[in-house]
Amino acid sequence: MQRSDTSGPHSGDEDGRGSDTRSRILEAATIHFADKGFDGARTQTIADEAGVNRAMLYYHFRDKEHLYREMLTSHFQVIFRQVFPTFLQLDLGARERVLTIVGVYLGFLRKNPQIRSLLLYELAAGGPHLSEVFDTLLASVPGLELEQVFEQIGTMMGAGAVRPGDPRQFFLHILSLTIFPFAARPLLESIWKLGPGEYDTLMAGRHDAIADLFDHGLFSGKEAS
Repeated sequence: MQRSDTSGPHSGDEDGRGSDTRSRILEAATIHFADKGFDGARTQTIADEAGVNRAMLYYHFRDKEHLYREMLTSHFQVIFRQVFPTFLQLDLGARERVLTIVGVYLGFLRKNPQIRSLLLYELAAGGPHLSEVFDTLLASVPGLELEQVFEQIGTMMGAGAVRPGDPRQFFLHILSLTIFPFAARPLLESIWKLGPGEYDTLMAGRHDAIADLFDHGLFSGKEAS
């Protein structure tokens, strides 16, 4: 994705190391925002952790808010560019499309555990930055219209591949079954008294568990796969 106006007035360091510096700042920002949330985070701490001074941070990112938004965008574009286009892959059957998306969500969340804290902080604040981040993500996939995604879900329902209903509820099924176990990890570990590594083992089998549930409750069985 091309850099947007979320960065500072320069495009990178004069010595060509700008990309590496930006990456270090974004990595430090991810850790600090996940630990403190947007309101509690301090740009000086992020700069220190990234090994730069605060002037350099502002050289690459206009202010704290733009750093935060670009940090969120950099993470979510990885999943965004896979999930929604997959719905529009007409050469894939409904079951393959849905389970591919489930796999993308689960893989992303397992590899990026800090996303849980970032989301919880943002949602607890009422999601003030999510609208702009989502618009940026949507613009990063040329030709993608969100309406097309829900139309395609409706088409799968109309063809009998997926049980009929509100396409938005269908999308919520996917989100809740994939995101909730990661968001609720501390609670679930406490309830089940899970030891080191046990939760990760449980999540490793999550894709198959969701596939089994969908096979017996979501997919109609009318589609040849």
